[in-house]
Amino acid sequence: MRCITAVLVAVVATGCARDEPSRFPAPDYATSGGWEDESDPMVVNGATFQGPGGRYRMLYDDAGRTIVPQAPIHDPPPSHAIDLGSRPRRVGPRDVHLRAVRLDNAARHLAEAGSFNVVVESELPQLVSAELRGVDPYDALVVLANTHGAHVRFDAGIVVVGPR
Repeated sequence: MRCITAVLVAVVATGCARDEPSRFPAPDYATSGGWEDESDPMVVNGATFQGPGGRYRMLYDDAGRTIVPQAPIHDPPPSHAIDLGSRPRRVGPRDVHLRAVRLDNAARHLAEAGSFNVVVESELPQLVSAELRGVDPYDALVVLANTHGAHVRFDAGIVVVGPR
């Protein structure tokens, strides 16, 4: 009998215990299965069209209202139309020593030092002697060519040297 009474007291005592609130209660909207705003999600559409300065992109909602104003699309240029600039890339300072060298051979030597392609249009027999320290080879070529009556131009990635 004492055993049954002990079990009965334990069951009744457990049922009488009060529920303690959670230490960190969750907000009601987070536990209801949705968010505060249970409306349908907005559908976004996009359009691309030809404008005065090129192609444009616009984003709008289902009602046709503009969400993001027109923004120009900048397409990368095709590989054959890439601007190579007005000079070869700089390679950093180099020391150049030239002693009684023909100008056309000096141009080839400077092209090798500067890692750029060079074409000499015709013979340039002028003799060049120079000792240059800490110069860019292309800049040195331009100065030497101008002082010895030749011209230098950068055309489609190739340096062209010729008489004036």
